[in-house]
Amino acid sequence: MSDKDDTQTDGGAAPEADPRGVPPGFAFVPEAHGPRMVYAMRAGDETRVLVHVSEAPRGLHDLVCPDCGGRVVANKGDIRRPHYSHYRRDECAHVGETAIHLLAKSLIVPGADKLFQPPVTFEWEGRTIEHQDAAWAGFDRVDVEKWEDGVRPDLIGIRDRIRGGASDAVRLIIEIRVTHAVDREKRAELRRRQESVIEIDLSGVDRKLTRDALKQVVLREAPREWLHHRGASVARRRLEEARKAERARLENRREQARQHEARREEERARARHMPPQGADPEEIARARDRMRNWEALRKADTIRGAGDLDGIFDVERDVWRAAAFDWAAPWHDAGVMDDNLPLDTASLARHVADKLRQKGWVKPAFLQVKRDWDGRKVIERDLVFETVQRLFETVSRRCGLAGEADPMSIFRTRTGLAWRELRASIKTLDRLREAAELAGFDLCLEGRVASPLEEEMGTFVARTMARGGAHLHRMKALTHEITHGHPEYGRRILAEDICRHGIALLPCPSRGRREVHLSWKECLDLTRRTISIAATRHEVELAERLEVEARSSARQHVSDFHKRVGSRPGLAECLPADLLTRHGSEDAVMARLRVTLDMDSPDPLGPARREIGTRMQEMDAELHIYEALGDLVSDAGDPETGRMIARSGLACLARTGPDGHAALRLGNPEILRGAKRIIGEFRMRAEREGAGQSFVQNALLWHPPDAGISVLDAMLTGDMVLARKAAARIRSDRRAGDWLSQVTRPPVDPDMLEDFR
Repeated sequence: MSDKDDTQTDGGAAPEADPRGVPPGFAFVPEAHGPRMVYAMRAGDETRVLVHVSEAPRGLHDLVCPDCGGRVVANKGDIRRPHYSHYRRDECAHVGETAIHLLAKSLIVPGADKLFQPPVTFEWEGRTIEHQDAAWAGFDRVDVEKWEDGVRPDLIGIRDRIRGGASDAVRLIIEIRVTHAVDREKRAELRRRQESVIEIDLSGVDRKLTRDALKQVVLREAPREWLHHRGASVARRRLEEARKAERARLENRREQARQHEARREEERARARHMPPQGADPEEIARARDRMRNWEALRKADTIRGAGDLDGIFDVERDVWRAAAFDWAAPWHDAGVMDDNLPLDTASLARHVADKLRQKGWVKPAFLQVKRDWDGRKVIERDLVFETVQRLFETVSRRCGLAGEADPMSIFRTRTGLAWRELRASIKTLDRLREAAELAGFDLCLEGRVASPLEEEMGTFVARTMARGGAHLHRMKALTHEITHGHPEYGRRILAEDICRHGIALLPCPSRGRREVHLSWKECLDLTRRTISIAATRHEVELAERLEVEARSSARQHVSDFHKRVGSRPGLAECLPADLLTRHGSEDAVMARLRVTLDMDSPDPLGPARREIGTRMQEMDAELHIYEALGDLVSDAGDPETGRMIARSGLACLARTGPDGHAALRLGNPEILRGAKRIIGEFRMRAEREGAGQSFVQNALLWHPPDAGISVLDAMLTGDMVLARKAAARIRSDRRAGDWLSQVTRPPVDPDMLEDFR
């Protein structure tokens, strides 16, 4: 920066903030030129009053440098800003620093001007506590660099106040920092004396500030901090003392609680080994029924679990454990099921623990919570809740549900499914008993004739299910076989599968006896015999029903056959004698409709009925062929031509085609209509030319060139392309009658003609 760039600073206002981050009042000074001196002292002045360069005359006078004491010259030209310079040009190292320090101390004086004090805070257990807000302090007296027991503060501000009728002085030590901060020893000594010390930082202040501007900076704007505050120290000490006293009280209370808890733990230890007082007989009976049901579902051993959980309860193990699982019991007793109950393990355990306490089943020593100290806080433990929760967790683990998100809900669902299976088994067993009674048999369960009482059958099913006997589907299958005589799903039940679970069927009624003393082999043989008797009986019934249905169909077929023959003259002409016997006699039709029942099929009547229907369709298809041949014979218009067509048609019926059926294809309506049309064309030409029926016969018997069959055989076998080509040639050739007369006719079989008489 050149001298031309220097600007006169307004003496009454603090300079604005430098754009490089220097706060107001703290001008940035380039290192190349250094600070210029604007304050000096009069030589020999012991008061060390500073003279600003604007107040000094120009030139060399009795002014000296405040830092080194050398003579200075007041430079007050037209280009450079007014300043002092050393007369000998050997400026000292700290130009203006002593002057700023002296001037700053002289600016804090008693009176109306007040010094700004920052907020008083201190750190306490990791947090900042604000002891006093920012404030403005005025002083009644100010001592400058006064020695006090080896310590000389820069300033001591004193404010007099009256407290309790006596004068009390409030001291504030003010340190001015220009080059050096307060050293560690001095700070420690002031803290030891419990002095309030504030340090004002003028290290970055512009050395060319006027007195008024510097006063503004010292009193208001310069950075400042508390080196020590007696009030904050007292507050910290009081907090520490209060915390120490509180810790002592807490420790005393903890010790008392530990001793009290130790006594209660001794009481609980004694109570664990005391036998339970026991529940009332009604609760015991109810628990016995519950456990019997759980045994049927193979859950009783899981619920009983380990015995180390029973010491806190004053009732038998089965009593409280059965009650603890009432929420999962699928049997519908009053007050047992609760659909709104939360099924997470913790909530469910708390609900059950409250229920057991309400019933009075918890020993008094365990009714109160247990308090444990983990080193930081007191943990209250509900022993009843923890015991029930451990029970639920043990059951979840034994059922393979430990890794599930909602194990108790899954346990309840599976229990409900198992209970429904149990009830279904009882109902199925009862239906088996009823079916056996209707069939004249006895149902025996483990050597006893089955009783209609649901309790006895329930006991048997529960016992067999507890042993792992999954026999529900076997009982259903056996009931179906006894009732219908055939298996329900295509596989007969084995007597061994039934007798293995203690179920047997006796073909002879026991005449009121309940006990049946038979060996397992005898029960197995009798059960096989019973199943065989039931199957044979139902087979006879089904065969009789099928016989009635088949005879009705045969009777209807014979009636329809006679109606067809009577209504179609052509059909009567071409029917062989054996076909009249096969379709005209009811016994002959029944012989074709008789089928065998498959009693090992799930539906014996279904396949048999379908087989009868198939045979009826075959007989109808056979008649339909003869009807088509009869229609073609009727359209011939001449008995001799009709017999010729009938003879050729019977020959086609006698031949078998590649598909295994007769070669005659007149059953197709299109072929029949085409054949009729060709014969009609032949007849019309014969009438038109007066050739007679011999023309029609010769045209039908004509073998076209390169053809292996006649026109009639082509029509009968369905080769309508050949037949139409031949008919077209005959129709287009005017001399067809001449070369058709040369056709050789086949010899007539007398036996075949006899069939048509």
